[in-house]
Amino acid sequence: MTNFFSETTIIPIQCFNTTCLNEGKCYVTKEGPKCVCKFGWEGLLCEEMINIKVVAFTGSSYLIHSLSNATSTIIALKLRTLAPNGLLFYAQITTNMYMHMYVQDGYLKFQFSCGIQMMLFSETKYRINTGYETSVLATYDFSL
Repeated sequence: MTNFFSETTIIPIQCFNTTCLNEGKCYVTKEGPKCVCKFGWEGLLCEEMINIKVVAFTGSSYLIHSLSNATSTIIALKLRTLAPNGLLFYAQITTNMYMHMYVQDGYLKFQFSCGIQMMLFSETKYRINTGYETSVLATYDFSL
């Protein structure tokens, strides 16, 4: 059951009495309301600050971001890796419109689809799995 506060705001009753702190979001789970904390916070109500300066990924982790149905987006990353293969991020507007960046055999790959065709760009000269910091800027623009 939900309470309606406006045309666009729906707050589950189970989350009404749960106040997530520090921009955390409340979601209803089988176990009851749960706060999902913004990066840098943890705890039942996102009340504990985590002192993280650099995001670290395990072999099975990656970034995922849902894009608004807009005509363009820019994603900037600074990364360091020693892994020869792995997904760095995946961003999706619709099932057929997406962009993702990954490392394959040590080389950076960038794949995107505008819904009509898929394109793949690859760095073939320099490996990025050296452990040194690499800056990457990915732009997705349909307004041209």
